[in-house]
Amino acid sequence: MIDRFIQITRAVIEEDGFDGYLPTLLLPQQNEVLVLDDLPNEVDIGQAALDWAGAIAGQEQDYFLAFKLDDSHFRVIARLDGQTSEQVCLA
Repeated sequence: MIDRFIQITRAVIEEDGFDGYLPTLLLPQQNEVLVLDDLPNEVDIGQAALDWAGAIAGQEQDYFLAFKLDDSHFRVIARLDGQTSEQVCLA
């Protein structure tokens, strides 16, 4: 499933560009996609995205999270059935 989320993320980046890519959270059980916006420039985007995902998904809920690492990479974190995996991807 993480591969499918990566494909979707790349499709969004291809359509909208990568410069303004915002942290994106998919909650598969609710079939809901959320975007974290209004982040100050001086905040650590990765930590803010992880904190945000944890606050929304809680301890039990599955999720997929993607956020920009640098000008050409994004990081995907998936929590499925209590197991967390992550991958760094080329945009």
